[in-house]
Amino acid sequence: MKKIVYILIITLTFSCTKNDGFTLFGKINGNYSDYIYLNYNSKVDSVLVVNNTFEFKGKIKNTYSRFS
Repeated sequence: MKKIVYILIITLTFSCTKNDGFTLFGKINGNYSDYIYLNYNSKVDSVLVVNNTFEFKGKIKNTYSRFS
């Protein structure tokens, strides 16, 4: 699960647009049909995985890295 979160963070960093919005699409290998979560701007967002795919949409103020 940590690996998925790291991939999401990296993808989020590179998918930002000029209007400070993002769309994050993903596909999960195997059978997964539960919620996944994304933390950004002190917010927690969740999305239900349907047919092993998901999509997050949101707006961010700044891009930054959370890796230490």
